[in-house]
Amino acid sequence: MKPSALNRLLSEVRDFEKPKITLEQYATDKEMTVDVINLIDDEVGLEGTTVLDLGCGCGMLSIAACAMGASYCLGVEIDPEAAQICKENIDELECEAVMDIIIGDALSVPLSEGFFDVVILNPPFGTKKNEGIDIQFVEKALKCVREGGSVYSFHKSSTRRFVLKKGEEMGAESRAVAQMRWKLSNTYRFHKKKAVDIDVDVISFIKRKKISD
Repeated sequence: MKPSALNRLLSEVRDFEKPKITLEQYATDKEMTVDVINLIDDEVGLEGTTVLDLGCGCGMLSIAACAMGASYCLGVEIDPEAAQICKENIDELECEAVMDIIIGDALSVPLSEGFFDVVILNPPFGTKKNEGIDIQFVEKALKCVREGGSVYSFHKSSTRRFVLKKGEEMGAESRAVAQMRWKLSNTYRFHKKKAVDIDVDVISFIKRKKISD
C-alpha cells in the first residue's frame, strides 16, 4: 500500500476518548505511523508475517501492519475502553479476518514464545512513576518473537544509549533505525502548551539465533 493510501486509511482510526495518564496513553501520530510501518516493511517485509502489537491502544500500529499485508496480527491492551475502540476500528476497517485483540497486561498475559515474526510497540516511556517499563516491554517482546525476528519499539531519543545497551544485554542486535519528531497534542490538564514536539527513536532489536552445541 502506498504511503498516501495508508495515510488515508489511518485517518479513519479513532483515538483514545478518555486517555489515562497512569498508563501514559497518547495517540500514536498517524504520519509517524506511516513512516515507521514503511520503514519496517522495507527492512523485513510485512507481507505474510505474523505481528504482535504489545500495548496496542486503539490499534494504529497493528492496523497499519495489517494494511501492509501481515497474515495475522495480535494486539494486547490493558485498558478495556481502549481495547473496545480498537475492536471497533478493526471491524470498521474490515481487519477482523487477520487481527485479534486480547484485553490484559502486556507484561504478564500468557503469549506464545518465539511465535511472531515481528513485534511492534509504542511502550510507556516510564515518565509517570513507571520507570523502566519501556525496557520491560522490550524484554517481553523479545520472548515472543522468533529467533532472527525483529522488534521495533519507540523510545525517547535521550535514552538511546541506555536502551541499546539493554537490548544487547537481552541477547538482541540493537540499533537505532530512525529518529523522528513526535508532535504530542495537549492531552492532559497539566499540559500548558497546545502541543509539544519530542525526539523519538525507532529502535530495532533483532533476536539472535542460539548457537547449537
